[in-house]
Amino acid sequence: ENNIPHVPRKGGGEPVVFEGVCDVPEKIVNAYTDRDSGMVVIDSICYDALPDPGEWQDAKLPLSRLVRWTLDPSDPSQPASKQALSSACLDHPTLNPFVRSVRHSHIFSVLRVDGAPRGLHAANVGAGSEGKWQCGVGEFCSPPVFLPKLDGQSEDDGYLATMIYSSSQDATDLALVDATMISQGPVCRIRLPNPLPHGHVGHWAEGYVPSSNDYSEGRRKALWSDKGWEAFDASLPFL
Repeated sequence: ENNIPHVPRKGGGEPVVFEGVCDVPEKIVNAYTDRDSGMVVIDSICYDALPDPGEWQDAKLPLSRLVRWTLDPSDPSQPASKQALSSACLDHPTLNPFVRSVRHSHIFSVLRVDGAPRGLHAANVGAGSEGKWQCGVGEFCSPPVFLPKLDGQSEDDGYLATMIYSSSQDATDLALVDATMISQGPVCRIRLPNPLPHGHVGHWAEGYVPSSNDYSEGRRKALWSDKGWEAFDASLPFL
């Protein structure tokens, strides 16, 4: 079992811990306080189990699902309620950056097919509808980035940017997908001059791996500002 701690934003109150959460939270896409009910809502990609590494066989591979946890911070004795937002196997969720920490309706994720990142998925958690697009044979998607339109008329009015690697061509495309019509696939694909093999979160690129001295210099130049975030020297090419 896992616990979810809730730390009040204001007032210096004591943290509230909700116990007995059975899922394994992996990536939280958003969390907010519902202004009407006062409940705390957390949407996250969760594994339904986390077996020992030696047990990660095909039949026992844990599935990553999009779920919603709802907590009542005024009554920690009440267990957190769970709602499945999709039955699809998903990973690397994202959303419109303008709705982070407030109520949202749309979540976009990598769609996993037989464990591989083979497409994109859109969940309208407000309406309870879903859409998906699957890339071609031997193609794999990178985690999407949501790009809002400057004149956007809705929360999902924008594009999803993703890298698509083709194993048959050993080539990578930068693809843009209309987030309002995700099932239609990319509206454009731009071939990159060099292939970037798909990987977990990052990519391997020869000649761009910083040395230990580079990392030491980066840490030395890191400054802690009075706003509470780290400002790095932009002249360092690997940051």
